[in-house]
Amino acid sequence: AVIPCLIPVVEFLGESPVLTATDGHTFVVIHQTLSALLTPLRQGVAAAKGRERAREVLKVVLPAAWRLPPARRLTLVSAVVNALPSSAVPDAVCLLMASCGGKDAPKGDDEDGGEKQEVWVADRMDLAQGLVAPLAARQQIEALLSLINMLTHVSSSSKAAADSKHSKPSARKRRSSKGGADDDGDSEEKEGEGGMPPVGAEEDGEWRQWVAWFVNEHLQDERFHNALANAATPDAEEALRALFARAFEAYAEAVEKTEEHTEGVEKDSDMDLEKEPSDAWGEVGEILGDATETLRSLVSPEALCDTLGPMLGEKAKEGLRGRALDLVARTLEEEEEAAETKAAAPSGGGGSAFAGYLPYLESIVFSTTEDGSKTPTTRRRKKKDKAQPNPRASTAHRRMALLSMDALARRCARAETERFVALAQRLLALLASASASASAPGGLLGVEMGLVSPLLLCVATVVAEVGHHALPLLPTLMPALLKTLTTALNKANPTDKKSLRGKGETKEDSGMGEAMIAVLAAMACVETLGKALPKFIAPALEKLLPLLL
Repeated sequence: AVIPCLIPVVEFLGESPVLTATDGHTFVVIHQTLSALLTPLRQGVAAAKGRERAREVLKVVLPAAWRLPPARRLTLVSAVVNALPSSAVPDAVCLLMASCGGKDAPKGDDEDGGEKQEVWVADRMDLAQGLVAPLAARQQIEALLSLINMLTHVSSSSKAAADSKHSKPSARKRRSSKGGADDDGDSEEKEGEGGMPPVGAEEDGEWRQWVAWFVNEHLQDERFHNALANAATPDAEEALRALFARAFEAYAEAVEKTEEHTEGVEKDSDMDLEKEPSDAWGEVGEILGDATETLRSLVSPEALCDTLGPMLGEKAKEGLRGRALDLVARTLEEEEEAAETKAAAPSGGGGSAFAGYLPYLESIVFSTTEDGSKTPTTRRRKKKDKAQPNPRASTAHRRMALLSMDALARRCARAETERFVALAQRLLALLASASASASAPGGLLGVEMGLVSPLLLCVATVVAEVGHHALPLLPTLMPALLKTLTTALNKANPTDKKSLRGKGETKEDSGMGEAMIAVLAAMACVETLGKALPKFIAPALEKLLPLLL
């Protein structure tokens, strides 16, 4: 009952002229008074309710802080924040960054507005950084994580509103938010977890970009890096890994929101863009993408693998899985480039951390439905059939996974020979199984034709890396090469078909292009065999040479 009475006292201090007094004694008295008044918020109060009251205090104190001299501003605001629950730090940062583009902020198109806006933003960024930077590394990470959760919460709310009714999603959101924490049974729990932002629904929009910008800027701050270096503990590393995972998920969600918005604009030319919240996520996604790259450089390769691996799994959303695959591919590519720069053998030591991606990539390439159907709609076990490629992992994702396997083979195959020879055997079995079970003439030269070339290139890389250890592959590999070359060459022959060039390209023409790529991949595989196992391919030359010539 005492806590609500503190709010008017804090409001009085925020409006009183004594706040701007220049003498040191007044400043010390205000400092001590605020600390004494706000301490009860830390004691004997439920987390969610305490956070709600703390936010009321912050909404009074932070606007009044700009009346203080700059030299005293951070000291007083820090005293207030430190007297509140620990959740006050991200809440204060969110409110400060929201004010960067608030209604009182100077506009860049006004006279001298650009310069005033820069000063306005710089002051609020400096104050926010001053609140976070002195904290321990673990606390800084938790504050950044809370800020990202706020962004994600807004995204989820907007999506729910848009899904329920496309028209006027903002109005629905305003009605639900005005009721406060007591109108929603889950709101207090979300507030306690850092999900619900302290800004009102009427401010929903530009503030998300400012908060994302703060997160990205703080991740690059030297003070944050020093704090990480001084706290090289398992707990701090685990917290950093969790932050990377959350940031990457938020980035993927922001990109998905932007794509959904773009598709909606293309389909509905009458869409009210001012009321559609998703258009603001384009810049948020770009900023979070930069933040994710910074975090990727801070986590260890093992932690990166442990984080991205589950995002490649069956339960991951398709958009998240696709972006995780892209990040894995870029990570492996950068590692190869770094190895070449150092004149190190790519397949030498040090690849064990990256080999951890292999099981996740295999789960995509070799994923199958329980019943072999094309559109899985249930998890119930049915009568088993011959394993078919699972459309749950799209052809594009399986192709990306195969290309990453190829990079992994160059990096790790020599050190883990048995593992990669077994992988090549599974790939060849998949090729043979799909070719035998394909109903259309030409076997694989249907929907899965795009997988033939990366699959053969991956097998060729394994052969090149392991040398004579690849001999057990020949009984399966040579027939598969002959089958692929024969069928692909027939498909790629443009006789009596439209030219592959021009605007008249058809789906059949696209298949011809994929067939030509498969031919090139098969020829590259033959070349690799000739270099790695020249004495063992002679029996197949009689059939191979006519095809190659």
